[in-house]
Amino acid sequence: MQNRLLFLSIIFLTTFAQATAQYTNVDFEPAGIGASWVWVMDQNGDNPPLEFIANPVSGGLNTSATVAKFTARAAGQPFALTFTDDIAPFVLNATNDIIKIMVYKTKISNVTIKLEGSSAPVEIGIANTVINQWEEITYNFSASVGNSYSRLIVIPDFASGRTENIIYFDNIQLPSGNITPPAAPTTAAPTPIHDETTNAVISIFSDSYTNVPGTNTDPFWGQATNSTEELIAGNNTLKYENLNYQGTQFGSNQDVSAREFLHVDFWTSNSTDLGIYLISPGGREKEHVFTIIPNQWNSIEIELSDFVPPVNLSDVFQFKVEGNGNVWFDNLYFYAPAAFPVSLSNFSAEAQGKRTHLHWETATETDNDHFQIERSVAGSVFTPIATVSGIGNSTSTQSYEAWDESPSAGINYYRLKQVDVDGTATYFNTLSVSFASDRPLALVTCNVVSQNVQLTYYAASGGRYEVMVVDMAGRVLHQDAVTFTEGLNEVSFDTPASGIIVSMLSNGKQRSVDKILKPNR
Repeated sequence: MQNRLLFLSIIFLTTFAQATAQYTNVDFEPAGIGASWVWVMDQNGDNPPLEFIANPVSGGLNTSATVAKFTARAAGQPFALTFTDDIAPFVLNATNDIIKIMVYKTKISNVTIKLEGSSAPVEIGIANTVINQWEEITYNFSASVGNSYSRLIVIPDFASGRTENIIYFDNIQLPSGNITPPAAPTTAAPTPIHDETTNAVISIFSDSYTNVPGTNTDPFWGQATNSTEELIAGNNTLKYENLNYQGTQFGSNQDVSAREFLHVDFWTSNSTDLGIYLISPGGREKEHVFTIIPNQWNSIEIELSDFVPPVNLSDVFQFKVEGNGNVWFDNLYFYAPAAFPVSLSNFSAEAQGKRTHLHWETATETDNDHFQIERSVAGSVFTPIATVSGIGNSTSTQSYEAWDESPSAGINYYRLKQVDVDGTATYFNTLSVSFASDRPLALVTCNVVSQNVQLTYYAASGGRYEVMVVDMAGRVLHQDAVTFTEGLNEVSFDTPASGIIVSMLSNGKQRSVDKILKPNR
């Protein structure tokens, strides 16, 4: 009997410990939790700071020595609030969906708890039922189970037409952190290659250039995003945490009509939706949606013509980023391309037997040292396979060729690299050549014209097939059920996406998965 009681006692204590471990008590004690956090006041007149003082009515329900003091200004908004991003991020589940707070108020009004993070914001307001004494209010967030949050917002006196009053709150029962923080970059964004003078750079944010004076990278537009600047390997970088949207206000309106590109570097491990708007006065804005390759710096060149219409390139004054997750940005600038040292007339690649023949011609050359042919199988990492000396200087047509003696089965990507006598390199377009595979299903060729993608598949037998093409974030770009004949079959679709996309072909018994590099237009 004693052993059984001991066994039951162990079960009870273990269960109790596990249950209490799901929560953190924000007690505001000097050696406790909450008093050392950064609490931001907002919408409260002159926004007096949140204070941590001795409990004015110790005893009874609340015996804590220290509590938080919120002074609600008469000139403040009905939703005057304080928030902190110092909580440990959490996912709500069935064991931690109850939040509690103790309040001491002199009037009856809603006490609202709001949560923000990578999931949609959620808030619950409950009025206190007593005045001039401590009361504990309980909030049930079970309707938001599965959502992730990293910001706590307290609106202790959600009421209109108020006079100045003081609210005390304490002992917030908050879910303990249960999210592994997303990865962050450890290396700086690539150093920009464009010359500030030669390329007529107009820089909004970059350590490599002179930025437009007075630019505000964190204007308050009502966003939930936590925007900060931090050093990554000694380089100033913008960090957007829990992104929903975030603006940048240029220090002055800019005329970028003589520029051709917007350059952007970004890094993320968990964003699945990301785009940037260029904005002119009068609400003229248009978004460019990014193709995301996670856990590496993505260097993007956006043609400014993509924003026209409705953007007026002679008068732009803002960026806006929309998306989700945590994203780091660097090197946001406009530029015009400098004249290429080599004018390329054509560049072709074709299979000849078991080899690839590459041929190109130049119309003019200035200080051209040599060319390199680079090859990639995945479409992302290129390796040099041939070097061909250049003429140097020429104003007449020059013809060059190279061979790939050992291409891989499936799709091979080739790009041409030109190197000046001073070592400056220029890359030209990427071509693809496919070689037969012993697979019953295979992607043979991929041709891209502007936004149109044309895929040619080989099928060993005719029948019904499912085709799906997705980007690296898993977003479906094209999906269709098609009837193939034995041999070669073509699938065509339009998508603005660029970068690495993945083709999946299946007939229920066999499956072919291939990565494709779709360049920017």
